[in-house]
Amino acid sequence: MLDNAAWDIVGDHLHKEDFFRHEHRLIFTAISELAAKDAPFDGVTVSEAIEDLPEAGGLAYLGQLADNTPSVANIEAYAQIVRDRAHLRQLMSLGHHCTRTASNHQANPCEVQEEIEQKLFALGQDQHKSDFVDINLSLIHI
Repeated sequence: MLDNAAWDIVGDHLHKEDFFRHEHRLIFTAISELAAKDAPFDGVTVSEAIEDLPEAGGLAYLGQLADNTPSVANIEAYAQIVRDRAHLRQLMSLGHHCTRTASNHQANPCEVQEEIEQKLFALGQDQHKSDFVDINLSLIHI
């Protein structure tokens, strides 16, 4: 919300599901929708875009987020932290699924292993998407 140009850096790399807190998912969705319309986004426009503002923490919470964000200069690092933590949560969820599935005494071990391998591979594929950036966008930030 501090610098609309920062969206170009993180917009394609983050998804609302990457955020743990529901409030942050709502805020991210509002910013995504505003960015898609080439509309500016700040505390006021984001609060207007969120249909249920109290559910997103209210206007005061949006202000706190803006005040407590040290700098947009490190936006890539912050986005990577969000992605890394989301990936760890997905791995934990898969681990729980593995335990539940393997605990079924009627399960076929080969089928369980194959299912788990496919899910783990899919998680890995999602993490290794290309991070190529349009050279023109990169030059703007230099």
